Amino acid sequence: MLGYLWLGLQYLGIVWTFVMLADLPISLVAFGLAWKHGLLAAMWVVVAGTLWWYILSRVAEYAFNKFRLRDAPHEKTSPSV
Repeated sequence: MLGYLWLGLQYLGIVWTFVMLADLPISLVAFGLAWKHGLLAAMWVVVAGTLWWYILSRVAEYAFNKFRLRDAPHEKTSPSV
C-alpha cells in the first residue's frame, strides 16, 4: 500500500510479492487471516516465518554437511604413542 501513497516506494510491493511466494506455506495462512485480522496475520508472518526459515536453514546445513563429509577423503588414523 505504501507504493500507492508514495510512488518512490513501489518497489517494496514488488519485493513483498516475492517474499510471500518464497514464504509460501506460511503465506497461505497469512492470506487467510489478513482479510479480517491484519495484526494477527502480520504477527503470524513474523513468528511462524522466522521459525520456518530457521528450520529450512538447519535442514540445508545438515544436507550440506552430509554431502561434504561424504565426498571428503577418509584419512587413516594412526594409533597414538
